Order: sequence, then C-alpha cells, then structure tokens
Amino acid sequence: MSNTNTVLQFVADAWIVNFWPDSWKDRDTVSAVLRRCLSALPALEVVSIVTDHFQCDSEPDIGLLPDVRDPGFNCTRLKTVRLVHGYNHLLKPREARQLSLSRVLNQFELGSFDYLNRLILSIALRFTLDDAELARLRTYVPHVDVEYSDECPDMPHVEYATDPEVNRVWEDTFY
Repeated sequence: MSNTNTVLQFVADAWIVNFWPDSWKDRDTVSAVLRRCLSALPALEVVSIVTDHFQCDSEPDIGLLPDVRDPGFNCTRLKTVRLVHGYNHLLKPREARQLSLSRVLNQFELGSFDYLNRLILSIALRFTLDDAELARLRTYVPHVDVEYSDECPDMPHVEYATDPEVNRVWEDTFY
C-alpha cells in the first residue's frame, strides 16, 4: 500500500470549496472522479460543500457526495454533510432572498444519499429558507440543522498550514 493510501485511510473530514463542475465541458468525468475519491475514504464522517456566491449563483447541491448504490462505496462512516452557502467577504449586504432547496430535495429523492442522518445548512444571513422545503428535507434526513451567520465556517487547519514560512514556500512553488 502506498504512503498516500495509508494517510488517506484516516481522513474523517473533507471540504469541497467553490467547485462548480456544472460549467465544465467534462463535468461528469470530474464529478465522478471526486465521488470515487470520497467513496474510497473508509474513515470519512463529514463532508462540507462550500459555495460562496461571489463566483457562482447556484443552489445548494449534494451531487458530489458518494452514491450509496455505487459498488465502490466504502465510506460507511459518512453520516453528515454540511452545506455552506452564500458567504463572501467581498459582497456588500443585499436584500434578503429565498434560497431554494429544490435541487437538494430532488437529489435525495433518488435514494443515493440514504446513508446521511445529519444535514447542516450554514447559510449567510441574507438568505431565507422555505418552511415547506425544510419539512420535506426532514423526511429524508432525520437531523437538519440550520445555522445563520455573518461568518463563513472554515475548514480547521493544522498549525503548520498557517505558518508564514510554509505558505511562502508553497506560493513560490506553485505560483
């Protein structure tokens, strides 16, 4: 077993940030690869999908999560998804608008995500949610939490990832 596989077998929390395959020519291929990668993580417990609305005006979407019907589904500990939606520090406050959950509801109807027992909706304050859609969502997921905030939740970082010297080396290498 390679060192990469050894390390990845312990990943419990994955974050997908500003990933919009809908606009890509090879959308289906890229999305399938991501789903396979997530499916192969046996310790995975939580996936957070972050869309900031600055670069994309979309609805929440769980289509990148592993499909329980896939023969390669190996992330049996995955029970929680966090949808982080609508945050961006560059945006000025706007009039509140309703955020549709229709795409997520349609995705749950397929039965691909029956393994989930908790859905956390972390929503920017400028959005509202429809009570009827939330009630329908709760028929698919036993625990639905809605969190409104001005602050976008962030992925926890290990200490060395915030070290200025490490960041300088990273930027010099890849930019």
